[in-house]
Amino acid sequence: MITVVGGFLVAANGNKRGLEEAIISCLQEDGEFATSERLSADAKNNVEKLGVELFTNDYLEYEYDSANTLRVFANREEINLAKLHEGRLAQNENEIAIDSLYAQNNNLAIDDTFTIDGVSYKITGLVWLPDYTSLFKNNTDLAMDAKHFGTALVATKAFAKFAAERVTINYAWRNSDRNLSDDQQFNLTQDIKDTLIKDGVRLTAFMRSANNQAIAYVADDLGTDVPMMYGFLIVMMLILSFVIAIITSHTIAAEAGSIGALAATGMRRGELLRHYLARLYWSC
Repeated sequence: MITVVGGFLVAANGNKRGLEEAIISCLQEDGEFATSERLSADAKNNVEKLGVELFTNDYLEYEYDSANTLRVFANREEINLAKLHEGRLAQNENEIAIDSLYAQNNNLAIDDTFTIDGVSYKITGLVWLPDYTSLFKNNTDLAMDAKHFGTALVATKAFAKFAAERVTINYAWRNSDRNLSDDQQFNLTQDIKDTLIKDGVRLTAFMRSANNQAIAYVADDLGTDVPMMYGFLIVMMLILSFVIAIITSHTIAAEAGSIGALAATGMRRGELLRHYLARLYWSC
């Protein structure tokens, strides 16, 4: 039992550290919002004056086979950088890199062909995106569905060929100050939203990373699993201690005569204790 729990804790803490390192190295966003129109230069400057860097993070939502959705982005260079699991990023117009978990669940592999709007793309890489650590299509979804929703990256020149009316105008931001408290981050998020509304921007979506399930779900899940396992270990140890105490009590009662005889032969109390504890150990 201790070995199982210990193994779980080692794995969980290792995954947590790996996730934290990836978040830092891949420049994970602090929030994002979608708009009905492009931001004006003034609106963009007003947001950045609050102490953030703002980046375009548009995507195409491609639905196929009636139930599957692939959210396609252009290659990133400044924020939410892709982490390669295998292969390479798309470089040419007919290439694409797909989320590794989505690819696994849909039997897709490097060198396979994937078609979007009648255009064939060769899969060149399997990736992980820091803004989609969990594959939630909508933030209101109760559970992620990595079978029917995934993300992908294409070369910038390939993304530019998508029909403008099919592209969702999306922006992501990173706080300039990386040491803000939770309250400060919350207040900054509110200031960003208020500034956009004041400038007449029509928001169609807005959320900070802490409220984005696609980003926060894994970290939150790891944060609850570890304390739960500690609690499980404590409860099991208490139960085991109770069982041992009951067995010991019954053993002493059943062996009272033998204990008296052994004591009469000169066996010391400590020796008797070690003898019966050894028997109890081997019986368990």
